Amino acid sequence: MEGCEVGHINMNAIKLNILTFNWHEPYLCLLAKLGYKLHVVEPEIVPGHIRHWDENMRSVPANVQLVSLEQAQEKLEEGAFDLAIAQNIKDLIWLRDYDIPKIIVFHNRLSTEIGLAKNNTVTAEEYREKIQFLLKGVHKVF
Repeated sequence: MEGCEVGHINMNAIKLNILTFNWHEPYLCLLAKLGYKLHVVEPEIVPGHIRHWDENMRSVPANVQLVSLEQAQEKLEEGAFDLAIAQNIKDLIWLRDYDIPKIIVFHNRLSTEIGLAKNNTVTAEEYREKIQFLLKGVHKVF
């Protein structure tokens, strides 16, 4: 990232510790190319089943540290992270009580997101209303 400047800020001088979640290894590998330290939570999909990094998709980049939910929670409480990137609403729910800048990345269309939910009888408008409180103060990326 030599010579990477935004305005008068040398982006090489910024050392961020970013918390995110392991749902999409190719996306996380692209994100890792920014050069920041990524702490990637391996989340529990269903009770007793953790979504581990899939080495068949991509190798773990050198600046990525895989962490458990418990490790992430401990580090959040210590103030160890500068930013959190949620990959879905479930991640954002988990992060809601932490005072940290947040970004949510919407990888899916709204109709797909609703279809993935357990209660897929909700309309798009009802879904938007239900998650609105989670999105306050959160930067959204589509």
